Amino acid sequence: MSKGLFIVFEGIDGSGKTTVCRMLEKKLKSLGFNVFFTSEPTNMEYGKILRRKLKSGMDPIEAVLLFALDRYNHVKIIREYLKKGYIVICDRYYYSSLAYQGALLGKDMMSYIESIHRPFILKPDLVFLLDVLPEIGLSRVRKLREGCAEIYEELKLQEIIRERYLEIAKSKGFIIINAEKSIEDVFSEVDKTRNKAIDPNSLALEKDLPQPDSSVEKINISESSKGEKNTPPKDSLETKVESEDKNLKVNTGN
Repeated sequence: MSKGLFIVFEGIDGSGKTTVCRMLEKKLKSLGFNVFFTSEPTNMEYGKILRRKLKSGMDPIEAVLLFALDRYNHVKIIREYLKKGYIVICDRYYYSSLAYQGALLGKDMMSYIESIHRPFILKPDLVFLLDVLPEIGLSRVRKLREGCAEIYEELKLQEIIRERYLEIAKSKGFIIINAEKSIEDVFSEVDKTRNKAIDPNSLALEKDLPQPDSSVEKINISESSKGEKNTPPKDSLETKVESEDKNLKVNTGN
């Protein structure tokens, strides 16, 4: 049985990771690989609860627990696809909780976040951190949303989240990509790295690949946080920065 490949993309708001995920998905499919794109929060039971609460705000501890529950179910599905030899591309994962909720709760709570994930978390084969200055990322998001900012799109908070991401990336060996470049240049760097990591002999091509269980196949877990279906990338980075799934929207009381 072929072993799949698990690739994760992380980054602050406006880093362009959703677009790059879709570009990589398209490239790998064109090479004959069977690819499963997914994102967090999912559209399953706890993901739906999160989507509602992301609009109204929630306590950071509540966010940690809900994301962990959603991720627990998500990991089971990811494992199913990997067993069948798929390349799984995930837009946000466990590290988003460490960065986002860790930014609000403080470094002392990061060990708690890690501990509740430890029994079930699946380590990715590759993790890309698309790094961008918060002011650039926020300008992209706000331009897309025509100036309608949300609570997590606050500069100081994004600066702390970026610091957390860089700390995590260095400690865990992520591949850090400068996401301030053009989307084509960012994807080129990602594609070169994945090309070195993927052994065609260890992955099943689409024509050779058995399908996952039908119960798994029917689960839609890659919709955006607004319930929209994922669409192919557009033409420029600022317009391509899609409505990426955020791992935290809380009522800070400010």
